[in-house]
Amino acid sequence: MRKTARKVEPKKSLWERYRSLWLLLIKLAIVILVVWLGLFFVVGIFPVHGNFMYPMLKDGDLAITLKLGGYERGQVVAYEVDGGTRFARIVALNGDAVLIDEQYTINGQQPYEEVFYATEYSTPINVSMNGNQVYLLNDYRENMGDSRSYGPITTDNLKGHVIFMFRWRSF
Repeated sequence: MRKTARKVEPKKSLWERYRSLWLLLIKLAIVILVVWLGLFFVVGIFPVHGNFMYPMLKDGDLAITLKLGGYERGQVVAYEVDGGTRFARIVALNGDAVLIDEQYTINGQQPYEEVFYATEYSTPINVSMNGNQVYLLNDYRENMGDSRSYGPITTDNLKGHVIFMFRWRSF
């Protein structure tokens, strides 16, 4: 009987043996990095505490904000004040004049809004926006945690405008 010669394959290196595992780990690290950068620079996720923006945002909701782009009148934004995150609607931008008396007007005109609660004010306010300031009001106007309490907010304190929200519980 004739013996056939077997080809002896050279030993594979550790890299070659675990190449597919290493490539998977590298791809996974890249995906995690991209998601982290996206969450850090593009979007923000904030829990809603309080009913300042009721009924749009309720206590316990989770709001997703977009940090990119400019801000427009009517957008609901997250902003930083007193070490916490709050939500309010932009009612005035750079160059606008806000007059709050028995009603409120922007540049001498009463704005059209879809607010579910009457807007009654006891303290007159007359403010002109300049630079990178915005004037914010809550939809639930009886709560004063907005620009009526804090004055105009600079856009540096804005954390983005709300693009989506998750309602965790209902009233």
